[in-house]
Amino acid sequence: MLLGWDWDFVGVIIFDKDGEFLETKEVPIGIDPKLGFGPAVEAKVAKLIRTLKRQLRFRNGPIRVKPFAIEAWEVSLRRFPSDLEEFLDSPDQFSAEDAEWYQRDIQEWEAEDRCALKWGNDYHLDRDGYTI
Repeated sequence: MLLGWDWDFVGVIIFDKDGEFLETKEVPIGIDPKLGFGPAVEAKVAKLIRTLKRQLRFRNGPIRVKPFAIEAWEVSLRRFPSDLEEFLDSPDQFSAEDAEWYQRDIQEWEAEDRCALKWGNDYHLDRDGYTI
C-alpha cells in the first residue's frame, strides 16, 4: 500500500500480495485548493494520513510492487526515470555523446535494479525501495 497527498485528497494505492496493482481510493481532505496550502492544511493532511494508517493497518517499510500507472493522478512506478525513457523511445534524437551517457546510465540502473516513482515529483528508488 502507498499513501500520498494529491491536491485535495489523500490517495491510497492498494496492491495484492504479489505486488500487482489492485485499486485506488481517494479520501477527501475537505479543503478548497484555491485558498492555498499553508501550515493549517498541512497539519490537517498529516492528521488524516495518521488516521488512515491506523484504519488501514499501514506498516512502514519497503514493499515490492510491479510497475503501474494511475493516469488520473499522474502517479506511476516505472523501470526508468522519464529522461531515460525518452532516450529509449527515440534514441536517434540524441547526439552520439549524449547517447553514450544515456546507455551507461541505463546499464547502471539495470545493474543496481533501480526504479522511478512519480508522485508529484520523480523519486529514484534503489532495489530496496529507498530514495537515492
